[in-house]
Amino acid sequence: GVGRTVQWMNQVSNQELQWIDLWVPAVSGQPPATSWQAVVGGRTRLGPVGAQLEGYDKRMQHLRRDDWDAQVLLFDPTQGRGEVEAAPWFSDGEGTARGIEAQLDGSAGPVTLYGGYTLSRTELTYPGPREAPGTTQRFPAPWDRRHQASFVAALRPLRMLTLGSTLVLATGTPDVVYGNGLITQGRPSTTQRAPGYGRLDLSATATGRLGKARGPVWQLTLGVSNVTNRQNVGYRVAYQVERPANPGAGNGRMVPQISNTFLLPRTPVAALHILF
Repeated sequence: GVGRTVQWMNQVSNQELQWIDLWVPAVSGQPPATSWQAVVGGRTRLGPVGAQLEGYDKRMQHLRRDDWDAQVLLFDPTQGRGEVEAAPWFSDGEGTARGIEAQLDGSAGPVTLYGGYTLSRTELTYPGPREAPGTTQRFPAPWDRRHQASFVAALRPLRMLTLGSTLVLATGTPDVVYGNGLITQGRPSTTQRAPGYGRLDLSATATGRLGKARGPVWQLTLGVSNVTNRQNVGYRVAYQVERPANPGAGNGRMVPQISNTFLLPRTPVAALHILF
């Protein structure tokens, strides 16, 4: 199949506004982001096992990304309006995403199994630095994960009880390192990646009805997320610190540092749903 999407609002970020969601509408000079996607695949059954293979190719245009070289938005309180300096604040970029997805699933009696694997590559292309007009730079997208795998197992020992486990494994997302290694200078030039991601979840779900045979259905789930208590990196912040050659001499140099923020540790989970 072939499809096309158009996005009229684009979320961007800026070094000065790291903790604020900033959305930019499509206006004159900022056309909407668009993409074309082609998907080819098939599914078959091998006895009790279902097998599916799918490949996709996606081309993206007019992607918005803050221009790290540009100055911040200027605001004139006497005029009650803001404006952007002559240097463009947002860049006009392109992107490609290609991948292959495979999955197997099946059931036998009270046991249901699922396994999936994705091999993919997502890259972005943006104008080069101002000192090199007419050039472009290509680098992995911040959400790019080359390898992703997930495995699900469910056991139903009783009609009202289901035991489940989910294992998710993936390579780390890339850090974009700017210029000479300082995140606040220049355009992205080299890439390193966060550590790999891995999480094992276990759960037990009981279901039943309230009152009469046609009464509301209740569902109670108890479980543990991240059973192995793995430290998965949620996001990484790059910043600069001064490292003096001689302490107190004031002749130091700025060196890049990366601070990891981790996702939740081992966490108990409880949920009650009532379906009317």
